[in-house]
Amino acid sequence: MNFAHIHLALSHLPVVLVPVACILLGLGWAKNNVTLRLTAYWILAIGACFSIIVFLTGEPTEELLEQVVSITEYRVEAHEEAAELAFFSTLATGSMALLALFFRKKLSFEKNIGLIVLIASVLSTFLLFFTANLGGQIRHTEILSLPNSNPAINSDHTESEAE
Repeated sequence: MNFAHIHLALSHLPVVLVPVACILLGLGWAKNNVTLRLTAYWILAIGACFSIIVFLTGEPTEELLEQVVSITEYRVEAHEEAAELAFFSTLATGSMALLALFFRKKLSFEKNIGLIVLIASVLSTFLLFFTANLGGQIRHTEILSLPNSNPAINSDHTESEAE
């Protein structure tokens, strides 16, 4: 097992945990259910912890990918840039969720920061989905949606190169 294995395996966790927590948090607010909100805060904190591992294994994974001939550098770079935004957003969201947990006894503070956490979790969800999509394009070019593209032609080559 190498850094790429760890990166690929664990990268799915924040992408799943943060949106699930976002939904639970939204339901917790809609139903005024403190238990749902507290559960969502814990899930966001756990998702942020996994995002640290994923982020730290990203650079070593990139170095391994540089040895693969079929990998296009611009896709790796686009994924890396998006990952930085997603990482810091997820980390901030998880940190705020921990604050909400820590101050849960002061209900007015939990409610104030909770709304901020909800908004941050929505933003983090979109950033994680975008980053995951870019990461998938590194090796799974079949997910690219190019207008008028021929699936028989590799998306890294123009039609004139394929003929």
